[in-house]
Amino acid sequence: MNKDLDRIRDSFIESVGELGASLGLNRVTCQLYAVLYLENRPLSLTELSQALHISKGSASINIRNLKEWGAVRPVWRKGAKGDFYQADRNLPAIVKNRVRIGVDKRLTTLQHRLSEISGELERHAGVKNSEEARLFQEYQVQVRNLRRFAEEAARVLELLG
Repeated sequence: MNKDLDRIRDSFIESVGELGASLGLNRVTCQLYAVLYLENRPLSLTELSQALHISKGSASINIRNLKEWGAVRPVWRKGAKGDFYQADRNLPAIVKNRVRIGVDKRLTTLQHRLSEISGELERHAGVKNSEEARLFQEYQVQVRNLRRFAEEAARVLELLG
């Protein structure tokens, strides 16, 4: 390949990795997507790992993330061993799916923790000290409000699908 094309390609891949990292995403995952995004043909894990100078295991783990986001799809090649992958270039759909997955995971974690906190508050419902009892009740109201919000947000997220 032409040295200028190599430099431009590497710069593009690095820029996509930096953008992803600045958004809290895995840099290598985003770089793998950039490699596939530029290619007009499906690539194997071996080709992807060589392109980024990473292990095949690392490529496999990060490809799994991209598949979960709907950013890549496996492609079958007649007579070829192993899986090949191709990028989905529908960026708005990929971003929407990634945001939905991320928010859904965080809401699930939040709901689980709030359920635990509610249980702890209920175990202390019989506190005799009036100031502490008042605080426990206030906390219960606030936790209940946040639980309702999380449930509503999860429903909205489900509708956005």
